[in-house]
This record gives sequence, C-alpha cells and structure tokens, in this order.
Amino acid sequence: MKHERTILNISLGLAIVSLALLPFAAVAFDASHQDQRAGFIANKGQVHDQFGRPNQAVQYLYNGPGMNVQLRKCGFSYDTYSVREEERTQGLERARVKDLQVGMDTDTAPITYDFHRIDIHFVNGDPQATIVQQGESEDYTNYYTDVTGEAGATFVRSYSTVTYHDVWPKIDVRFNSGEDGFKYDVIVHPGGDLNDARFKVEGAAISESQKGRLVLDWGSGSLEELIPDSWMEQGRRKERVNARYRMEGSDRFGFAVDRSISGTLVIDPSPIIWGTYLGSAGLDESRAVALGTDQFSLVTGYTTSFFNMATSGAFDISYNTGGDAYLVKFDPNGARAWSTYFGGLGKDEGNSVALGPNGDVVIVGTTASLSGIASAGAFQPALGLAQSTDGFIARFSSAGTRVWSTYYGDPSRTNCMP
Repeated sequence: MKHERTILNISLGLAIVSLALLPFAAVAFDASHQDQRAGFIANKGQVHDQFGRPNQAVQYLYNGPGMNVQLRKCGFSYDTYSVREEERTQGLERARVKDLQVGMDTDTAPITYDFHRIDIHFVNGDPQATIVQQGESEDYTNYYTDVTGEAGATFVRSYSTVTYHDVWPKIDVRFNSGEDGFKYDVIVHPGGDLNDARFKVEGAAISESQKGRLVLDWGSGSLEELIPDSWMEQGRRKERVNARYRMEGSDRFGFAVDRSISGTLVIDPSPIIWGTYLGSAGLDESRAVALGTDQFSLVTGYTTSFFNMATSGAFDISYNTGGDAYLVKFDPNGARAWSTYFGGLGKDEGNSVALGPNGDVVIVGTTASLSGIASAGAFQPALGLAQSTDGFIARFSSAGTRVWSTYYGDPSRTNCMP
C-alpha cells in the first residue's frame, strides 16, 4: 500500500517557532504517520536555511534523533542538536481532559534547542559526480510551504542508499541508512588511489583517539567515528583488510590500509559508536540504565516527544500528553530492539530500571495520571489522591509487553526513586 501525506505551512505562532528551531529540516511532524520509512529525503525545493530561503546546496536530508545529515554536492554535514531545559518551577494546575479533572505537574520554564553543524568536504572532489539513489520508499510527502510556493514540492520520497560515483577517479562514496542509523562507505575500484580520498572538516576540531577512532569535538559536544569493517572484493571473494584513519593536520583526514590492494576496496566508517541519541523534538531525559548478562541495555526516563520513542507493536506506541515515562531496550551493537511509552494523561516519569528473572524488566517512577497506569488486579488500582502524585511499579517481559503494573503510594506525594 502506498502512503501519501501533505505538509502545509500554517502561519500560527507555534508552527513558526517549530520551523525556526529546525533550520535545515523542512519536515513537519505528522502524528498519523509516525512509522514512515527512514532514509535520505530528496530535496525538491522544500529544504530551507535558517532564514527561510531555499537551500539548494542540500541534495538529500537524513533526519535522525539528535543528529540530521545533509548530503551536498561536494560533501556532507552533520547537524547535531540537543534539547535542554532551563531552571524551572513546578506547580499543579487543573486541566479538563474529556470531562475528567486531572492533576498535572506543569513546567513553566522554556525548553532550549542547541544546534551545531559540522561540514565534511571532499578535498579536490568532483562537484559533478554522478549521484545514484536506491531503495525508494513506497510512501511520499507533498510540501506546500512559504518556501515551495503554490506549486509545492510533490511526490518527495526517501531512499535507503545514495551513492556518489567517481568523487575522485575510480572512488565512490556511498551513504547508507538503516536500523543502525547513518553511515558511509568509501569504495576504491581497481585503478583508484586511496590517497586521493581526503576529507576536510569545518565546525569541529579533529583528532585521533588512543583506540584509533576519529574524534570530532566542538566544545559543547563531540562524536566519534570508527572503522568497524573494511574488505577487498575480488570476484566473489571477500577478504578482510585492516584500515585506519590517516590524519593530515588539524582539519583533514583520509584512510590507510596495511596491504596492497588488487581488487575493490571498501572502507566502512560509522559516524557514531555505540552510544546513541534517543528522542526527538521534545524534552527527553534518561534517568536510569541496566545492563543484562546478554549485553542488552535497558534505559528508562522521561519524554515529551511525540515520535521516535516507541516501536511498532510495543505496549504503548502513542504519546499520552503531560509527559510520559519510557522504556527502551538496545542490543549489544546499539540497535534498538523495542521501546515503549508508559503513562496516562498526567506527568509520568521513569526513575529506575532493574532486570528480573527470565529477562523481565521492572521500572519504577512517579505518576500524576488518573488512569493508564494500573493493570487489572493491581495492588493499588488508582491514584491515591487527585492533583497529587504516586509512585508506580511496572513489570515488562523481555519482549516489551506489560506483565503487570500498579500505583504505589499514600494520599501524600510519593516518588519511586532508585
């Protein structure tokens, strides 16, 4: 089944603020289409800069949690962002939701988005390199904004792979998206010279770590690249090759290998090591983590993000307003196994997580929700006192389904903390 969605630029105050906070992304959130296939979104005129002008330098845009990636004619860029909350005061307000009086904690201080862009240029690369896109999405988006005008940018699709052919003589750069996020390959065909593949970094200082990783540091943050795998292809044969970064001063790098190459060389850097951003455009906080004997990681915390926090088939895939707890499980390589919201219409926070027998997971936290917390037959089926908070305890299976959950507290304010 093919899916279509249309994005309109509605000139409301909140909409204007949202667009200003995402200077390079012209993609608006559509709650009805949360699981749209991730990939490289082709720029057909909908991408704009921080001044609202069309940004034709961007060929494709990849939107990831905590980091977006621009593919440009002569390189690519990491657009990193983080969400932080200023000092806040908390109070209780009464909100009528579906004719119910609900007690909620409200945050009166603003949320601040911190952006930083890192440009990576192809040194002496061909700006006319042939670009080939593969893995077209079935769904598409139509954009009608101030940037696109009345004609709009229509039938905009995303792609799983974008390859720049002959950036340097007989050297390609291939960009990939998938469950592990964004990464790129440098492919040296027979007759190509690996020494030609050089990159210049602007917006971050670069260095090589003791473990041989490329470190990009911009003062308020950093990320690392590593080379998990490199190989040489000769016909159907595939031989592993040891590759490393080659530093050239304070702003340039390339690659080197430990042997002569007689076939096609593929170097496969990953821009972020296991360590990942989690969240979206809201406030996302990680409060606790647990590591299982199988090296799977469990994280719980608090979120106000409407999307990118729950996986298909999870216990609760929809944000419930007021702020939700969440629980996410990662495999040993950092790929998300599953994740879920947990909460009701009030403010719910996950504060601690622990592993039980058979891989079960237990989280505890704080809730102001009148419903959506306790399972049938729970120890405490209801909030102790409206307009107050209780603790909660929730147990999930290793697959992320809820086993049971309960309120826990007395009529006064109760928090479950580690």
